[in-house]
Formats: sequence, C-alpha cells, structure tokens
Amino acid sequence: MNILRAHDVSIAFGGVKALNEVGFDAIPGEVLAIIGPNGAGKTTLFNVVSGLYRPSSGHVELNGRDINGLPPHRLAGMGLSRTFQNLQVFTEMSLLDNVLVGRHLQERHSFLGDLLRLPSVARQYDASKSRAAELVRRVGLEAQTSAMAGTLPYGALRRLEIARALATEPKVLMLDEPAAGCNPAETRELGALIRSLADDGRAVVLVEHDMRLVMSISDRIVVLDRGRVIAKGAPADIRSNAAVIEAYLGRLGAEEAARA
Repeated sequence: MNILRAHDVSIAFGGVKALNEVGFDAIPGEVLAIIGPNGAGKTTLFNVVSGLYRPSSGHVELNGRDINGLPPHRLAGMGLSRTFQNLQVFTEMSLLDNVLVGRHLQERHSFLGDLLRLPSVARQYDASKSRAAELVRRVGLEAQTSAMAGTLPYGALRRLEIARALATEPKVLMLDEPAAGCNPAETRELGALIRSLADDGRAVVLVEHDMRLVMSISDRIVVLDRGRVIAKGAPADIRSNAAVIEAYLGRLGAEEAARA
C-alpha cells in the first residue's frame, strides 16, 4: 500500500514546464530513487511534494489525503520530512541540540506552562532530549553527541541532517542528494543507514547522482528527463534501459551501475 503518491504533477516557471505529468508512489519499507540528468526536474519534484511549490496541475497525496498547497510544517506534522542538497545544520550548536530543533512538532507548548516552568514542561523536555540522543545513536554519531556540529567531517554532517529529519517521526523520509560531497567510505556508510531506515518500515524517497549508491540500496527507480518520466522499474531494469542510458547514464554510467 503506497503512503505517498504523486499523480500527473506538472509545474511551469515563466512558460517553461519544469514537470510534465509526473507520477510516482512510495511504499513503506522501500527505497524509491528518483534519478536523471541535471535539469530533469528532480529537486523541483521534491519541492512540490514537500510543500515548497504548488503544482500547476496534478495532485500529491499523503496517506490518501490531498496535500496540494499545504505548507512544509503541516506536512512534517503529518509524517513527511525531508533534507536538502545544501547542508542546513547549526554549526555552533551541539549534535544533540541540532536534533532537538526537529522535536518541536512533537511537543505541546503553552505560554503559561513555559512561563511557570511546570513539571510537565520539564518532563516533556527530558523526553525530547532522550529521543534526540537515541536518534544521534541511530545514525552512528553517539561518540560526538556533545560536540559542536561545525567540528564534524562532511559525511557525519549528512547523517546529522538525517537524524534531525527523523526527529519529526516521519513515515516518509525524503533525501535530496544525501551523498553529495561524501567520499566513497562515507557514501557506503550512508547507504547502509538509508537502507536500514527503510527496513524499519519508513518510505524513503531519494534523489541522488551516485549510481553505485542508487543501484545498491533502491527497491525501485523513477527516471526523469526534461520534466518527464522516461522509465520506472527495479534497478536491474533501469540499468539496462536503452532510453535511460541515452538520456542519463551513458556508456560509463551504465557500466558503473552494472558494477553496483
């Protein structure tokens, strides 16, 4: 049963159609990768699904509910969370505090309770702190929990972003080029983490250019080119698809995908 569905989504900017009747569905327990050349519309699709853009036509559904036009914070409260291509961490804050930032939607606040520092407020903060520490461990960064984020290597910061996204307790996790800037070792660790997050029962939707990573962890792949879907299927089908090789992979890319 799909939890996230995009149906015939289109959007144009200044007369240029960035997406043209694009559709996909995401299923709990699976990694769905969205790939394609630069300018294919991958990030635009992410921005539509996550509420940053409203589609010109078509619909996006989360748990069977039409979410067109809902802002990102509402979608986060409904179980959809995402990361971005560019790092969005707070470098002068600890790892734990970075993750705590993502817990605000899981907390209940009242002016009077916060003002009087009621015991219920303290209990809630303690619960959030405990959960944030658990998520730091989940992404393999427990040894640096108290460290300032700015002291971490790039690959660790990518995992920290995922931990903060997990702090909203998402049913759908959208990752926009999570391996960008990572070295091969960091990419392998990241791939294992992403695969395990889907195995826990989440739907993971991934935009990524690293074909070894995509082919090794994805259950299904959607390929975009010039705003249109040109192929869908399992990794084995995509790596040998003539249209995909011509539009995106090329000979060297196809060989890299085959070795994944």
